[in-house]
Amino acid sequence: MGEARPSKYVSNLSDPLHATLDSRPTIVSVELVGAKPAVAAFLQLREGAQVLKLVRMNYLDGEPLSVVESYLPEAMYRAADEFAHRSLHDIMWNDFDLRIAKSIHTVVVGRAEPHVAEMLGIGLGAPVMHVRANTYLQDGRPIRWTDNYFREDRYQYTAEFFWSPPEIPDPVDESSEGQKS
Repeated sequence: MGEARPSKYVSNLSDPLHATLDSRPTIVSVELVGAKPAVAAFLQLREGAQVLKLVRMNYLDGEPLSVVESYLPEAMYRAADEFAHRSLHDIMWNDFDLRIAKSIHTVVVGRAEPHVAEMLGIGLGAPVMHVRANTYLQDGRPIRWTDNYFREDRYQYTAEFFWSPPEIPDPVDESSEGQKS
């Protein structure tokens, strides 16, 4: 893949995984589905409860880059017509008064499942970078489960970490060591 190149501009601040890319998202599907066990547990719903499943494709230079599958509370389905025109973050914040505080990303290199391979135009079992993003509101409630699948030949994930100086431990008072009480 070579050296990472700085982006010319940030194109999408509401989606940190695509933020520095000039990628174009397309809505593939918006539907109500029964929640899979892991999604139901995360969203604190009963297994099989109705959830909104939003599937998007991101393209870079006209070629598939990623498949993004998001699972959200059923009530958000009423905004289905807006998903093609506005960011999910904007809709959640402004239409549903849902204040997102954080998301936790888990990155795994895996093999493409049949539906992902077909959408990305890669071979079945080809390597993909799978980023699971679990998103939480300011009050701590879980609100969105997202599976991002990136073509490994078209995406590089870079994380920047900032370090603080280590804390200096309190010195041990050697005069009290070994004394019996």
